[in-house]
Amino acid sequence: KLKERASGMKFDLKNVLTREFQNFADANLKEGDYELDEDGKRVVHLDGKFMKEHGAEFVPALLGGAFNSLLGALMGGLLTLLEKIFYSNKNRLSMTIAFVVTTIALSMLKIPLGGGVKISFSSLLVCMMLGRSSAT
Repeated sequence: KLKERASGMKFDLKNVLTREFQNFADANLKEGDYELDEDGKRVVHLDGKFMKEHGAEFVPALLGGAFNSLLGALMGGLLTLLEKIFYSNKNRLSMTIAFVVTTIALSMLKIPLGGGVKISFSSLLVCMMLGRSSAT
């Protein structure tokens, strides 16, 4: 049954990265930093000039959503595995609360990638993914 549950979960990295780029572009890019294609979508040339100007914000913003989803999915999968061991509702409730608190603590980590770039997590997004992956 666990295999069925895990196979039903779909992690679409392309959609996560697209959504994160749109959020980054809305918050940080000015009109001259991108071009519009024929569909009206923003196109950015990731050359040296762009990375010098926006690299410190761009890399964490783009990878942040993927890392948030990955951390939440891992913690949710681990919670699902441990719930198979404990049958009592009290034990499950205690374990769920402990996992939420642990996931929030892990989301406070900042991972340095070098060059002044740090990946940070959103505790809200990580916990939402924890709940999604443990509920499905």
